[in-house]
Amino acid sequence: MGETEKRIETHRIRCLSKLKMFLLAITCAYVSKTLSGSFMNSMLTQIERQFNIPTSLVGFINGSFEIGNLLLIIFVSYFGTKLHRPIMIGVGCVVMGLGCFLQSLPHFLMNRYEYESTVSVADNLSSKSFLCMENGTQKIFKPTENPECVKEVKSLMWVYVLVGNIIRGIGETPIMPLGISYIEDFAKSENSPLYIGFIETGAIIGPLIGLSLASFCANIYVDTGSVKTDALTITPTDTRWVGAWWFGFLVCAGVNVLTAIPFFFLPKTLPKEGVENSAETVTNDKEEKQSNGKKKRDAITKGKYKHFKFYIIYLLVAIDVSVF
Repeated sequence: MGETEKRIETHRIRCLSKLKMFLLAITCAYVSKTLSGSFMNSMLTQIERQFNIPTSLVGFINGSFEIGNLLLIIFVSYFGTKLHRPIMIGVGCVVMGLGCFLQSLPHFLMNRYEYESTVSVADNLSSKSFLCMENGTQKIFKPTENPECVKEVKSLMWVYVLVGNIIRGIGETPIMPLGISYIEDFAKSENSPLYIGFIETGAIIGPLIGLSLASFCANIYVDTGSVKTDALTITPTDTRWVGAWWFGFLVCAGVNVLTAIPFFFLPKTLPKEGVENSAETVTNDKEEKQSNGKKKRDAITKGKYKHFKFYIIYLLVAIDVSVF
């Protein structure tokens, strides 16, 4: 009896710990995905200056995340509940990490950033003119007066950022629908809102960390390590300054991959908290009734044997008296 209760209690604690482990893992996944998203939004200006691309193209790059998300959201939501949900979420986190790494890749493939040939807008200029370089000297032109001052995309390296953002959107797809459904399937109905609240807290903490990381990277020169920062003639307040946007994407990639690890050790299904406790109660009651019944049967058997013993003794005494 004692061993059975101990085994049931150990199984219950193990299942609860796995559910809590999943809750912690999915909360970290929400932190990592919102961290990557907020950092991406904060680095759009730096990416625009780095690749010298128009604002319309930057907006398309930013919206490519939703494009990747929409490609799979319906299929993942429908078929995901029939598969191993924790593993699918883990794979999604790894894919997000791959997308972030791909976004940082152009920094290692393209030449150093040359801010000397980049347009610099002065505060005291009107909206109809701007400052650009011609033969090493700064002059004020209208856009129609000097074609060299018009933005021209000189490199297609921005495609890596676009594709990486699409891949990041694809990887983010299974996290929300499958994570919430896993919690609702195996948690008590009264505990489910609390667990979802923890997950949403992670979605709030992520942007705070992402914005802090973006602020840190924006104050570091993009080519730090390959150029002497002391020799720079511009500061972070200059409109030609480009921060180390690539470094933040590497951090986001590492965080997403690390977040994926716990999901590969979680089971496909868990006993539901309420059902599990009810089953244990029924089992304990059944075992207790069986034990009490056995005790009563033993007591009745002993009583019958005792009365039979007294009857034999009485019979022997009566036989002895009749003989003598």
